[in-house]
Order: sequence, then C-alpha cells, then structure tokens
Amino acid sequence: MTTAISEQLDNVKRQAKRLSKAISIPLKQAQQVLSEVVYDCSNWQELKLRINAQSDDGLILLTNLHPKADVKFMKAFDNNKEDILSRMEEHPSFENGQNSKILLNIFSL
Repeated sequence: MTTAISEQLDNVKRQAKRLSKAISIPLKQAQQVLSEVVYDCSNWQELKLRINAQSDDGLILLTNLHPKADVKFMKAFDNNKEDILSRMEEHPSFENGQNSKILLNIFSL
C-alpha cells in the first residue's frame, strides 16, 4: 500500500528543510535543489505534480523514505543512490565532499 499523497508532500517538505540546514541555503533554494538533484525534476512544482500524479518511477518512491520505511522504499534508495550522488557532484550547491552524508541526512537515515 502506498503512502497518501499528503504524507508524501509533507515528507518532501521535511527533506527540503533538512537539506536547507545541511548545506546552509534558504528553504526555497533547497526545494529547488532537492527537486533537481534527488528527484531529477526541473523544479519544485514539477516534483509536486509527479507526486500528485502518483508517478511510479523509483525516484518518486523516495518521497516515502524515512528510517522506518518499508523495505521497498529502501531498495528504491539503493537503486537510485549512485545517480543521485552523481547529480550532487555536478550541482554547484554541493562542494564540500560530504555528499553521501548529506544524502543520508536528507532522508534521516
């Protein structure tokens, strides 16, 4: 059973807040960066549209990820981790070499 859309939206908002703190950027900027880097969306609005449409791609499954999440969401993380880390390396917001740690922090893992 999938998580309700409102829970997924709340979860990505929390992810953006954690990212904001982790790399010391404003929340709006963190929402944009999260959308681009983690979810491979062009912006926050596209990410919300994909959540509302219940896109079944592996990245949108990550909107359900938290420390006590079902194993299928952890598998989605494992399957997408390297691609996300690659996008982090290419993004100007991530320059400190702590990308793996930041990524785990985003999901509270």
